[in-house]
Parts: sequence; structure tokens; C-alpha cells
Amino acid sequence: MSTPIKWTARSNKIVVYTGTLKNMQRYTGTAELFEKGILFGRGECLDGTRIGPWQFFHPCGALRSEVTFDSQGREEGVERYFYPDGRLQSIGQYRAGQPVGDWMEYGQQGGLTSCSEYSDSGERLCMYDYVAEDSPHLRRYMLFAANKMVLECWYHPDGSLWQQSRYENGQEISRWRPDYRC
Repeated sequence: MSTPIKWTARSNKIVVYTGTLKNMQRYTGTAELFEKGILFGRGECLDGTRIGPWQFFHPCGALRSEVTFDSQGREEGVERYFYPDGRLQSIGQYRAGQPVGDWMEYGQQGGLTSCSEYSDSGERLCMYDYVAEDSPHLRRYMLFAANKMVLECWYHPDGSLWQQSRYENGQEISRWRPDYRC
């Protein structure tokens, strides 16, 4: 019988181990992690740190995500999330644990539903949220500075502006609506 492999979160980082929490032995090797008896993750560990490519699973057993970790256990490279039927749900890029570039989210039918843009340092720059999958019209646009929203625009289904709000320190400071229409 093999020694059970366990995991816990410590300082916002997952640690894979054997033994008890008080007397943990950080695990090295291929790990399969279970939650309530169901496999939810599989990959390599080095001294308790997830490294290299990992796969995570939906409770039904279907692939939920593919993630790669660097030698320090930070997300690195392309990360993909999938619906239980195997279709792509979202895709984006990590560098040293920070999201960078464009992150795309897709609906159940496979069409683009939103896109977020991140700087090379992981700061969120903006987000586009579409009315429907593959629609050319925005439902909402958000602009960020220092990872805080500074502008939010809502649109009618035809693409015309419905409302615009400005923010400082997370608080709405002004709201503007063009002529109200029914």
C-alpha cells in the first residue's frame, strides 16, 4: 500500500506532502491529488512544489484545465480551461505567476464572450465583455489603472452607449447616461 499524498494551501501556495500537517514530509514525484475521493489534479512535484505541466479535472472526470508551473510553483506559460464536454472555456498566458497579454473566454457554443488584457507585469489593463458569443457589440467595457477600475461603460444590444461611470479608489465618482430611451 502506498503512502497517501495530501495537499494544503500555505501562504497562497499549494504544498503537496505525506504524513500529517504537523509532521509533513514534502513530496517529490508524480502526484495524483484527490478531493473527497475524486481525482482533481495530476502532475509532478519537487519538495512539495508543483512543477511542470499539470492537469486538473472536473468531478465527472473530464479535463478541467492544463497548467504549467515553474520551479517555484508559479503558473508559467499557456493555461487552458475546458468545459466538461471538452470544449475550450478560456485561454491565457502566465509569466512568473502573473497573467500577461490577452485572456479569452468562450461560451458554451464556442464563441468569444470576453477578453481581458494584462500588461507584461501582470496588471489588468482592460476588459471587453460581449453581448453574446461572437457578437461584434460590447455589453460592457472596463478600463483599469493600478489594477483598479477607473472607467466602466455599459452598452445597449445594438452597441450604442447606455451608461458610463468613472471610479477613484474603487468608488464610483460620476455616472453619465446619454438621452434615456425606451
